[in-house]
Amino acid sequence: MSGLPLLFPTCKDSHEMSGASEAKPRAFGPLMAMDPCIVVVGGGRVGTYLACKMRQARARVLLKGSGRKKGKESYALQVRRACARALHFRRARTDRDGDGISRGECGFWISHEAGERQGLVPELTVHIAMVSMILHSYETLRNQEVDFVFIATKTYDILGVQEELKENNVRPKVVVLIHNGIIKDPFDCPTVRVVVPQGYDFVETPGKGCGVKILVKNEDKPWIMPNTEAARKVEALLSKCNMPSCAHPHFSYLMIRKFFINGVANLLSIVADTNCNGLLQNHRKTMDNLYNEIFKVLQKPHADAFKLMPDNFYSIVFDGLASYSEHHPSSWHDFKAGCQIEIDSLNGYVKQLAEDQGFEVPETDALLCKLQEMLKQRDRKLESTC
Repeated sequence: MSGLPLLFPTCKDSHEMSGASEAKPRAFGPLMAMDPCIVVVGGGRVGTYLACKMRQARARVLLKGSGRKKGKESYALQVRRACARALHFRRARTDRDGDGISRGECGFWISHEAGERQGLVPELTVHIAMVSMILHSYETLRNQEVDFVFIATKTYDILGVQEELKENNVRPKVVVLIHNGIIKDPFDCPTVRVVVPQGYDFVETPGKGCGVKILVKNEDKPWIMPNTEAARKVEALLSKCNMPSCAHPHFSYLMIRKFFINGVANLLSIVADTNCNGLLQNHRKTMDNLYNEIFKVLQKPHADAFKLMPDNFYSIVFDGLASYSEHHPSSWHDFKAGCQIEIDSLNGYVKQLAEDQGFEVPETDALLCKLQEMLKQRDRKLESTC
């Protein structure tokens, strides 16, 4: 296992993030010379952050909402409100040209919070004032070729995004999939799966800037992707936008490593109603059982990744989870906001593989059963409120 990074690796270009604390957007000559057309689909935490980082680098980027199915359109969703404020335009035109695009200047700046809490690395606070261009529909891109489409949606929305792109004959040269869990790649063009080590928390700041900031955990760690030709293009683009990234030869292992972290924490955080610290302090036995079931079930289908696992993999997973400290997993936020929950690509994936191989996974079964019960109760309460 010599040379294999135990946590997320640091690539040679990762030091470029040192420029991320500048108060004003920095122009990148090579990026502007290339001037790629970039579409980010998904106006949630990751998509909003990504679009803002690209706008800070003065890239030509469009941000398109995912159109997520939330059960009831009238739900007052916490995440939706936060993202809406983060994408507020003070000097924007509202689609005056009738092309489906709202325009505004980039007013995005970043500052590091000083000090460490409970021995954790300092957080990076991202203040978002404006994103330059929001795409309300694909009409403006109809019958066009696009250099990069970053899909930062929930896994249950990805097929819908693919259908929309096809319906409008929008032809991506490269599709970048940013999501938790494991699904089958539905695209025909070159696709790059990205593992994101960060955690993003939207915090309301009334009277300051646009009223929202994003606290980013593990900001210094690179986005990981396979070492393919398409991934290296994505790596180059992200590096020019001051986002550390790495096309890594051991991607299969690093993806499974992240799956283990999500598998022991994301859905359990809903059932336990707690953050990552709370899970580690009060629910370790349950997480250990989930870990053992995931290990047993994934070992054969993902044999290539398991061959790269170091002997201390268990410690790596739980140390990785501890790095998120007081962060709530995205699944917890979705539950509280009344959103659909990613199940099939997380512990539902474990359940499916267990059935395929004839394994019993009692802890996984109990978790999924309790979660379904809580979802029914939540939805009944929301419907009665509406």
